[in-house]
Amino acid sequence: MDREPILEAVEVAKTYGDGTAALAGVTLAVHPGETVALVGESGSGKTTLLRTFNRMIEPSSGAVRIEGKPAADLDPIVLRRRIGYVPQDGGLIPHWRVERNVELVPRLLGWDRDRRRERTREMLELVGLSAAQGGRYPAELSGGQRQRVAFARALAADPPLILLDEPFGALDALTRLELHRQFLELKSRLAKTAVLVTHDLGEAFRLADRIGVMRAGRLLQIGIPKELEERPADPYVSALLELRRG
Repeated sequence: MDREPILEAVEVAKTYGDGTAALAGVTLAVHPGETVALVGESGSGKTTLLRTFNRMIEPSSGAVRIEGKPAADLDPIVLRRRIGYVPQDGGLIPHWRVERNVELVPRLLGWDRDRRRERTREMLELVGLSAAQGGRYPAELSGGQRQRVAFARALAADPPLILLDEPFGALDALTRLELHRQFLELKSRLAKTAVLVTHDLGEAFRLADRIGVMRAGRLLQIGIPKELEERPADPYVSALLELRRG
C-alpha cells in the first residue's frame, strides 16, 4: 500500500522474567482504513502483540510506532485515550449506566457536557441501541448489547485506531453473526483502522482485509484471505486452512 501505516511493529519481542518468549521479532504494518486480524491458537502471542500497541505490555525489544511516532515516547495514558479498545468481556464499569460508560474517554479528554451527551446519543444509535438503553446498567443488558456498548465506547472519541481482543468470543453463535454483520456495516461507514484478535479463522475471513497467522510468538504469514488460501507460506497455515474447510 502507498499510504503511511497508522500502526507499525518492528521486530517486536517480549520475554518474561521466567524466560518465556511470548513474542519473537514480529514485524507488522497496518494501513489507514484496513482491518487486520491476528489468528492463532492459545499462547501464540496474538493478544500479547495487541497489547504492545497501547502499551498495556511493554516489548522487551523492537519498536511500536503509532502514526509514525514511537509508542515508547508517548505517555501511556494519553496513548490509550487515543486508541479504541474492546476486550472480550466488554470491560464496562458495572456501577455506571451505559451512557456514562460510553462517554468515558470524551470525559477524560475534557469534552463539555453537551458535547459528551450528543456524542453518546450518536454512538448508541450507531450501534443499534436506544436512548432508553443508555439509562440502564450493564447487568440489565444481554451479552450482545454489552458488546455493542463496548464498541460505542471505543468509538466515542473518534480514535484513529481500534484494538479488538476476541470481542465476539464469549457470545452465542447467532449473536456473534449479528454483531459480525454490524461490524462490517460500521467498517464500511466509518472506514476505521482496526486490529482484531481472534482464534476463529472463519471470523477473520469474514471481517478482515488481511490476516496474520501467529504461532509460538512469530508471525508466520500475513496476507489477504485469497493469498493465504492459494499460497500458504507454512505447514501450520496450511493445516489451519484445512480445518476451516472441514
